[in-house]
Amino acid sequence: MKWYMTIEIIIMTILLTGCSGNANAKDVPAEITSVENKYLSDKSTDSADNKQDVSQETYSMDDKDEKIFILERPDTNLEFWITENVDTVDFSKYQEKYGMMGGTQYYGSGYVPSIDEEGNQLDPEARVLYTVTSYPDFSSQTRHITSIYITDPSINVYGLTLNSTKDAVKSVMESNGFTYQDNDISNVVLYVKDKVSFFFMEKSHINIRVKVENENQLVF
Repeated sequence: MKWYMTIEIIIMTILLTGCSGNANAKDVPAEITSVENKYLSDKSTDSADNKQDVSQETYSMDDKDEKIFILERPDTNLEFWITENVDTVDFSKYQEKYGMMGGTQYYGSGYVPSIDEEGNQLDPEARVLYTVTSYPDFSSQTRHITSIYITDPSINVYGLTLNSTKDAVKSVMESNGFTYQDNDISNVVLYVKDKVSFFFMEKSHINIRVKVENENQLVF
């Protein structure tokens, strides 16, 4: 019997865990990522109540005159930024994280996975994973960074790190136009700006991702 799954569901599951199914013991607990998954898969996040006023300067037009939300790069030492177009980037020097369907994941420079006895990649405890997919729709021809998963405390985003407090995250996120969203686990905070979601779990991970549409309901 064949089971068909949409690209959006498959990629969402992979992006949220920052891995491709061969996770090691250092990965985020399942109950944490399930909260993130619940939010991102909830259709109510696209309702009018959750839309924010976003300057037209944050949008660009692709070759097909398709409107694309682009989040301005902040103060950060990340190599790439969420929504960044990477059509011209040569990723041959980056280590690919195997197993993703519908896109490609790359470890940031300097992060090298180990290999277990069965040949599976094991993530380094401190890492940055970039996910490249089509954007703004899975049928689009342009490639963008659509997820950034961070467990390296030396990485800063908007001046925040894994060691930042929730109060600091709140202050910085709100000052940059993000809106707080309730979730079911107290140690995970979530801020949203248009299509971008920013998950923060102190001393654990930062997960930044942009919603990718699937208007054509592409399937494997």
